[in-house]
Amino acid sequence: MKPISPAGVLIVLFSCLMPAFGNADCPEYTFVKIADSATPVPGGSGDSFDGRSLSLPALNSLMVAFRGDGGGVDGVFAGDGATLEPVVTAGEPVSGGGTITTIFSDFAFGEGALDIIALASSGLRGIYSADSAGLNRIVQFGEPAPPGGTFSTIFFVSRQGANLAFQANITGGPGVAGVFTRIAGTTELVADTATPMPGSAPTEFGSFSDPDISGQNVAFWGGFGPLSGVYARIDGALTKIADTNDFVPGSTQLFTSFSIPVISGRRVFFRGVGDGSGIYVGDGGALGVIAQTGDPAPGGSTFSGFGQFVSADSGELAFSASGSGFSGLFVSGSEGLCRVIDTDTPLEGKDVIQLFMGRDSYATGRLGVLAVFSDGSRGIYLAKKLRIASAPNKIPVGAIFLLLDDPNE
Repeated sequence: MKPISPAGVLIVLFSCLMPAFGNADCPEYTFVKIADSATPVPGGSGDSFDGRSLSLPALNSLMVAFRGDGGGVDGVFAGDGATLEPVVTAGEPVSGGGTITTIFSDFAFGEGALDIIALASSGLRGIYSADSAGLNRIVQFGEPAPPGGTFSTIFFVSRQGANLAFQANITGGPGVAGVFTRIAGTTELVADTATPMPGSAPTEFGSFSDPDISGQNVAFWGGFGPLSGVYARIDGALTKIADTNDFVPGSTQLFTSFSIPVISGRRVFFRGVGDGSGIYVGDGGALGVIAQTGDPAPGGSTFSGFGQFVSADSGELAFSASGSGFSGLFVSGSEGLCRVIDTDTPLEGKDVIQLFMGRDSYATGRLGVLAVFSDGSRGIYLAKKLRIASAPNKIPVGAIFLLLDDPNE
C-alpha cells in the first residue's frame, strides 16, 4: 500500500436517505464519495481522474477499490471516503524481478489483498497479488497447468479469503481453456474443454467466462456452440445450475442466455434471459426467482429489464434493473427486496443518468456504485445501510462536511 498524508481530509457524506420503497423493513442508505472526475489522482501530477477510466467498484469489508488513471498514474486505488490510496500502479516492481507495465480492468479485492491481472516488463502476463508484503506473482504464463500443459493466457480472477479462482488458456494439455482454483498454494482444475458439460454429456465445454469463488465452491458460465449455461463446483461435485435446455421458471420459454454468475456459500445467482429476463438463484435443484420482468418494483412501476452484473455476500444479493422511467440498484436480503438508489435520486445535487455496479460490488449492508451524471462527470460512491427513521416518501438530500485534521501536525 502507498499511504497518503494530506494536511486535511475532507469527507463528504451525501445524506441521500432512501425511503422504505413498498417495504416497511427496507433500510435507508447514505452515500460516501470515494472519487470522481474532480478528484486529484494520489501520487500524480495534480491532475484529476479521467472519469471514463473509472472502473466498476469492488468492495472488501472496509474499502472500495477501482481502476483509474490521470496525472500520469495508471493503477488500482482504494478508499473509504476519508483516504484514497494507490494500491498497485504501473511501474511498480514485482517480487522476483521486473515491473508492472500494464494493468487490466479485471481485479479481485479481498481481505488484506488485491489481485490484479497484469503484464510485467519480463513479458509475463499473470495474476499478481498486492498485500502488506508487497507485489508478488501468484500464477503466470508458462506455469504448469493441471492436469497437463502450461498456462498461455490468464484472466478473470476472483478471491474470497485466501482462495482464488481464475480462467486461463492452456498450451499442450488435454484441454485448451479452463477454470481453475488456487487454494493453499495449489492450483486445481475445476473444468476445462475436455470436461463433459453436466446435464449435457457427452458434450464437452468449449468456452468459459469469469469464475466466482466462495470457500472452495466455484460458479462460472460455460458453453459450446448454441448450448450455454451456468455451472458450479459445489462440495467438490460439478453440477449444472441452468442451461439453454431449461425452461424459465413460470414460463414455457427456454433460457436463451445467461450473465456471469456469482456464488455465496452453495447458492449461485445470475441473470437469465428467455421471453423476458430475471434474476435467479440455484444450487443444482429447482431455480428460485428473485425478480423477473413484469414483477412489481419496490417504489412503484414494474421491472422491464436487468443488468448483466449481480453481486452476492452472505446469501444477500445486489443487482441493477430498470423499469418505466427509472433504472436503479436493488438489494435482496433479510429485509426483502429493496431499492438502494435510482436515477430519480440526485447525488451532490447533480442529476444521475446511469448507475452501475460490478460482480464484486456488494458486501452485506454496503454497495459500491459508479454513477454517471448529466453534466458528463462520473464518480465512485459507497452506499451504506442505515437505520434512520424518516417520514414516508421523504428524501432529504444534502451534504455533511467533516474536516479531519492531519494526525501528523
